[in-house]
Amino acid sequence: MIPSPKVTHLAMRLLTGTALVFFASLALASAAKVGPEYAKLHTIRVQPAPLKDALVTQFVAADRKGRTFVLRGDTMQVFRLRDDGNADLSATLKCANDSAFAYLAAMDPEGTRWLVSNSLMGPLFLCDSAEQQRPSGFIGMVSSVTYSRTGPLVAVIPGGSQGPDPENFAGTARVPRILALEDGRWKPVSTVPIPRVTNSSVAPIVQIKAQNDAFLCTGAKDSMWLASLNTYHLQQISSNTDKPTRDIAVGKNDVEWVKLTQREKTNIVTNLKDQGVSHPEAGIAQTYPRNVIRALVCEPHGTIYLLANTPDGLALDRFDPSQDLLERVLLEGVAASEGPMTVAFGTDELWIAGRTAAEGLWRISLNSLATAPWKRVQEMTIDGKAAP
Repeated sequence: MIPSPKVTHLAMRLLTGTALVFFASLALASAAKVGPEYAKLHTIRVQPAPLKDALVTQFVAADRKGRTFVLRGDTMQVFRLRDDGNADLSATLKCANDSAFAYLAAMDPEGTRWLVSNSLMGPLFLCDSAEQQRPSGFIGMVSSVTYSRTGPLVAVIPGGSQGPDPENFAGTARVPRILALEDGRWKPVSTVPIPRVTNSSVAPIVQIKAQNDAFLCTGAKDSMWLASLNTYHLQQISSNTDKPTRDIAVGKNDVEWVKLTQREKTNIVTNLKDQGVSHPEAGIAQTYPRNVIRALVCEPHGTIYLLANTPDGLALDRFDPSQDLLERVLLEGVAASEGPMTVAFGTDELWIAGRTAAEGLWRISLNSLATAPWKRVQEMTIDGKAAP
């Protein structure tokens, strides 16, 4: 019997650093504010037979030709999605899997190799149907994985488990933020100062992860974009500068902490026990941050798309860097997952994958995206100034 992804995802994190990142898997209503009434966009939900009801992670991706694939996180099987919503086995990755299922994964533009992490702490594997590679140089906490036109990239939690003590050296040293694979080794292409901690009621490393956990994607001309998971904060990152070249925010740029109720803690321990995992209630985190952004994808021509939690449901936002314009539609029938979701642009459709295969996938025609009644998102700032 495969454990519930909700419990297994939590259990893995509880057992590898107490409740360090338990909160990251909870998808609650976000602090993102909704201004006008946004229109709802129709979606079509599909569940390919090889993935139906599977309580394991899944990851959707598209190659440079627009062919769409989904990776099943336990068997490392890659399926090509068909027009009728079903899927055919394309390959089985020769990838070590020392956990119940893959934690994060991304496919290269050719559609033949995947970058896979089995846990928050790595390790990172490059896998195809013939072999597995484990490049050296990675020490840290994985936040997101993706591919540029030239190779794989990894966003890490700055100072998460490397470099000096964040409490004693905050702001005095720089640590990796984004790593690229060069000559078979992970090397920093973007660094940031060691983050500061400001909330004395939350453990420093928990604060650092909540404040810096982010999705990563690459856009036009391999521009790098980071979107925070727990605030509405989108940044364009350059490897040649210390500061973001573009900084977009909506609402307050502060993590909102939510206290876990006694009933919630008791239920977590009970669910873990039902799955054969023993964990003391005292080790459960007292607070967790509200999730805001659930997925990020860079459209090849430059537009950035985000899945955002709102009080009215899950929304699809798009940011056009050429116009500094952020717009939104609500997604009909799509629920936010407990954990990061994935999005991919196929030849004529946008695909959205729930965190687990049992949640299914949703498809939206590109024509529907083009003709949707998008509305401007309120309270947006660009580089600290109100948008025009």
